[in-house]
Amino acid sequence: MTNDDFYKNILRDLLHSKYESDNGCEHERLGFAAIFDGLQPLTCVNEEYVKAELAWYQSMNCDINSNPRIAKNSIWRRIASDTGRVNSNYGWCLYSPENKSQYKHALEAITNDLFTKHCVMIYSRPSINSEWNDNIHAKSDMICTIYTSVNVRYKAGAYCLVYDVHMRSCDAWYGLRNDFMWHHKVLMDMKAEIEKTHRIKIERCDIVWFADSLHLYDWELDTVKKFLEA
Repeated sequence: MTNDDFYKNILRDLLHSKYESDNGCEHERLGFAAIFDGLQPLTCVNEEYVKAELAWYQSMNCDINSNPRIAKNSIWRRIASDTGRVNSNYGWCLYSPENKSQYKHALEAITNDLFTKHCVMIYSRPSINSEWNDNIHAKSDMICTIYTSVNVRYKAGAYCLVYDVHMRSCDAWYGLRNDFMWHHKVLMDMKAEIEKTHRIKIERCDIVWFADSLHLYDWELDTVKKFLEA
């Protein structure tokens, strides 16, 4: 099964997981976990938007106005501060020295020990409890990805890599698809670095996706149904 087919099955399952709510979130799975093929991207995405989002992440600029495509996105505009700042520029979270250079730290750990359990990249922070809506850092942006981790093991004569994504909240339509493409890129970058440093070939990669809440909002349902019918 391709990642696209697997993703569609996740959406179908959510459509049958309804609960009553007054906040517009009607379909949800709590404690969600799924395993994707880490070597496959998702193709059922808006490629133009994904390209813009990845470029903006790599700029590490938390101002949505720094990228025209991001600036006109209604979701980013809604959660940004009055000046356009957000917390969830994932490139800033991962690469910026202001967030303790998470990618660099993780790469150093797995460079020193291929089988380490310390290859962890922390996206969120304790101060997010107030900074998510202080209208300085953001107006309504509590970072969804808490952390990711990478583990390499040698089993049955082959090197395998498992990339874990731990999220407090995950919108299955607008969030999961785009976030997957970001994490897929980070995984492939890390895989290439590991293979070069340790002179090995990693033959299998899994992306294990954990979400405390995987959900669809009621205003997304018609779009999701049309997507699945098509």
